[in-house]
Amino acid sequence: MKRVFIVCSRPLLEHGLEQLVGLHGQVEVVGREKDLGRAVALIAPLRPDAVIVAVDEGEDALAHLFLRMLTEGMCGRVIALNTQCNAISVYRGTRREIAGVADLLAAIHDA
Repeated sequence: MKRVFIVCSRPLLEHGLEQLVGLHGQVEVVGREKDLGRAVALIAPLRPDAVIVAVDEGEDALAHLFLRMLTEGMCGRVIALNTQCNAISVYRGTRREIAGVADLLAAIHDA
C-alpha cells in the first residue's frame, strides 16, 4: 500500500482527489493540508511515498520547495497537478499528460 499526502488549496478538489486515489484500495491518504507551508511540517514526520500538490501557485515558484522535500527525504516523490493544462509533473524528472484517474495512480506507483 502506497502512502500519500495531499496538498490542495481547494476543498472540493482535495476531497475529490482523496476519493479518487482511495477507490482502488492500493493507496492510503495519510494527511491533507490546504497551505503548502504548513504541509511541509506535517509531511516531514510522515515520510509518505508521494505528495500530491494541487495549488494555485505556479510550478516554477514551487520547484525549490519540491526539491527540498525530495532531498531531505520527506517523501518518495512529489506529484504536481496543473489543473489548467491537465498535466502531472512528477518530480523525478518526468512530465505526463493525464487523461484520468489511472494516470494519477500510475504516477503514485511510479509506473
